[in-house]
Amino acid sequence: EVDNLSKIKIGYVGTISEMKGIYDLIDALRIIKKKDYPFHLYVAGEEIRKNKPLLNSILKLLAIQRANKVEVKDIISKYGLEENITFLGHLSEMKDFYNTIDVLCFPSRLNAPGRPIIEASFYKKPSIACISKSYNDTLQNYKTGIAVDPKSPRQLANAIIYFLKNK
Repeated sequence: EVDNLSKIKIGYVGTISEMKGIYDLIDALRIIKKKDYPFHLYVAGEEIRKNKPLLNSILKLLAIQRANKVEVKDIISKYGLEENITFLGHLSEMKDFYNTIDVLCFPSRLNAPGRPIIEASFYKKPSIACISKSYNDTLQNYKTGIAVDPKSPRQLANAIIYFLKNK
């Protein structure tokens, strides 16, 4: 079954930060890779702007902010995902990005739909959103996308696999 599937192109738009869910998404991709499903992630975004060192220390201590591209790349390397992920940096024009991907993944831990979900729908791309409740004006569950619980890499992985099998 896995051999007959074409690679799914996943898009991520946002900062490289824990609150935006990039760490959860990478954990989900590790699960997908272990099952030998074909995928590629395109990341549009950069690290959060640099704060003063004291503020960064406080935010990290309080577990409010974990945002380190070097750490993210180390985790990607540890999981053997280097060939599966492309960092595009900040994009001022999103048309080509959305025309390239099959599905947008919005794994935010803020339990709220974000602007990228609206943008994806404009380009007729479904979204996977980490929201505890979907609303018809932003995401119709299993129609315009899939809602999964925030902080749930396994649910994210299952939703990606669903779209891989149901293009």
